[in-house]
Amino acid sequence: MQTRQESLSLKYYSPEQLKELRKELDAVSDQELERRLESVWMNDRLELALADGMDAQAVWNKIDARVGSEDIAEKKRLGRWLRIAAVLLLPVLTVTALYWYREARTYAAVETVVGTEYGDRATVNLPDGTAVTLNESSVLRYRAGAFDGNTREVRFDGEAYFNVKKDAGRPFVILSEGLSVKVLGTRFNLLARSKKHTAELSLEKGSVVLTSLLNGESLRMSPSQKAILDKRTGALALSDVATAVDDAMAWKRNEFVFRNEPLRNVLKTLEESYGIAFRVCKRLDMDDFFTGVMPRKNLHEDLKILEESYKFKTEQRGGDVLVK
Repeated sequence: MQTRQESLSLKYYSPEQLKELRKELDAVSDQELERRLESVWMNDRLELALADGMDAQAVWNKIDARVGSEDIAEKKRLGRWLRIAAVLLLPVLTVTALYWYREARTYAAVETVVGTEYGDRATVNLPDGTAVTLNESSVLRYRAGAFDGNTREVRFDGEAYFNVKKDAGRPFVILSEGLSVKVLGTRFNLLARSKKHTAELSLEKGSVVLTSLLNGESLRMSPSQKAILDKRTGALALSDVATAVDDAMAWKRNEFVFRNEPLRNVLKTLEESYGIAFRVCKRLDMDDFFTGVMPRKNLHEDLKILEESYKFKTEQRGGDVLVK
């Protein structure tokens, strides 16, 4: 059971305790009251420091050095009304400080998630001024506190165009399945979907460092270059393609751009984009290369282009497209 004196160090008081405390203050000497206030102050300092991960002994050493350097005998004695206010307000201030400290820690850990569904797009303005335009079926995640330190970090799955705010002292880091992208300030398109075996980055401006998280291999990219990561092996391939950026950002213009792409890949792209399934009922060379531009959001027009190119007919039956 707590003694009457020990109850003075409580941080929370009921109305009954406050009444008792007022009576008790009349019987407590100034020296005793100063000793108790000093004890409460040191304990609260210790609790705040420990909440921040500091070493307990180191905290006590600092408090001892600070308190020991003061001449207690020369302290001014508090008036009675001031002593009452000090005892009553100290717990309130301590609780308030702890509350806001812990609230700030909680806020920094909160994760913001921005996602787009099929057929949707969204532009996200991050806390540092970076703008990210998400293509359909993409997810961007970041913590509020991820922009307060020496780096800026987000997690990503899908396809997006990044316009990173330049900050030479704080690199911008994108983490995705199997890869890490590190930049200072630049513009690029990143295609990194978890269901795909490869990821692609096409750089428009600036410089980026792309790292394979599987084997640690890294490469630095320059404008108009395209990098492809094989997530199964961790291998990185870099190429200089004049049309790389323009082709990669075709989705922003509502276009599909294919350059010497096997027919099987063309059909796969349409399946993923429209949520359909092709059923091929006639013999076709699925490795035949296709080059062309198709409109997005217009399946009828896309099928018409393929029909004219490969001399076949198509028929839609629910979510299936028959090729005959």
